[in-house]
Amino acid sequence: MREELKLVIHCENHRVAESIYKSLLPDNVNFPQGLSMSMDIKGEDLIIDIHSSKSMETLISMVDELLENVQVLLGVIKVVED
Repeated sequence: MREELKLVIHCENHRVAESIYKSLLPDNVNFPQGLSMSMDIKGEDLIIDIHSSKSMETLISMVDELLENVQVLLGVIKVVED
């Protein structure tokens, strides 16, 4: 079974979306077979598409880790801007 997930993260502005995008790029390589991720920026939105032919638990684990990374990045951006 193939699972697909589209995650749209609405950011404060385009610059924040781009900063998160660039920070996540190194994580967007060397996925295990059966997992893939692509990202795009549209205005203030960071759009992340995740495809998995693995189990739903694997997909959920990947999304959980991704959201943890985004949360950390947003915290760093806030500290740098203040």
